Amino acid sequence: MQNFEVVGFDNGYDYVKMVLGADEGGKIKFPSMTYKPSGENLSTDVSNQDFGIDNMEIEFEGKEYYIGSYAVEQDPMGGEKNFTDDKFKSPSEIVKLLASISLYIEEEEAKIDKLVLGLNIDSYKKFKDDIVEAFENKTFKFKIGSNKEEIKLYIDEVMCIPQGIGAYYDQVLNYDGIAINNDLLDSRYALTDLGGRTIDGFVAKGIEVIRNTDIGVNYGMSDAFREVASELGDEIPYNLIEQTYIKGKNKVFWKGRDRSIDVLCKQAFNNLADKIYNQLVNKWDKQLNRVEFIMLCGGGSRYLGDILNDMFNIEVKVIENPQFSNASGYYKLGVYDNQGEE
Repeated sequence: MQNFEVVGFDNGYDYVKMVLGADEGGKIKFPSMTYKPSGENLSTDVSNQDFGIDNMEIEFEGKEYYIGSYAVEQDPMGGEKNFTDDKFKSPSEIVKLLASISLYIEEEEAKIDKLVLGLNIDSYKKFKDDIVEAFENKTFKFKIGSNKEEIKLYIDEVMCIPQGIGAYYDQVLNYDGIAINNDLLDSRYALTDLGGRTIDGFVAKGIEVIRNTDIGVNYGMSDAFREVASELGDEIPYNLIEQTYIKGKNKVFWKGRDRSIDVLCKQAFNNLADKIYNQLVNKWDKQLNRVEFIMLCGGGSRYLGDILNDMFNIEVKVIENPQFSNASGYYKLGVYDNQGEE
């Protein structure tokens, strides 16, 4: 049986991220999309590709799923997202975890000793026990790839923490679970996680969150891309606009012609940044007078970081590799926790 001591898993609304170690080979991400194909597959030597990051196909509980980039390419609407608060209960979300770890599984049976994951702040308050129960001490049987290779995965212990806290641990711990950033441990700061569906944040002194400063709102980067889709009209799926822009392309092809998206996306990002700024200022009010800096994490940081930095009169820092900040923090916290058990 293949064994994974610690796995950090962040099932975001835009991207799925998994971290198994310090090197780049231990980090993967893919669009948080699924697609359930219908009809029979036309089998050819070309289509029977090995299971991989761009060809994730899983059979789970008798149903077939395409996941990530493969779902985006196969589904004419660009794949499906799940925006429910308790999405972790859905088979379409469980297969994202199974697909992620399957990229590293080399045997028929595998075990995760400690799975560390997170929820946005509002969901954490409601479902932190439920998500642990959904995965802890569970065995998942599934098949991967067009050749239907059977795999059995057992998950032992599960930890769940709020998103954003993961980003904090990413900054103060190394991959061996050892504290490395003592300045942050003593700093008073605000942290904001700019996600696909939610914006989460809090003010803290070191690891201690200041009471009544936590914030969780149900809008995020997906709403910016929906705004672009609305401006373009013609029923263009916002998923396609989002994936096209993330790939660095300025036009999306739909119904026989290219549609320009660059200017519309930048305007939508400015509109979203305005909304976030007002929300944070209203919530934190005088707390900002004592905040030394604001840290941004999450995939949206890449697009909104400079805009928000110009809005605030205190320094706004984008965490290095912000899209992986939570997943990396989950992993590091799991390693740190293991040391306390020894």
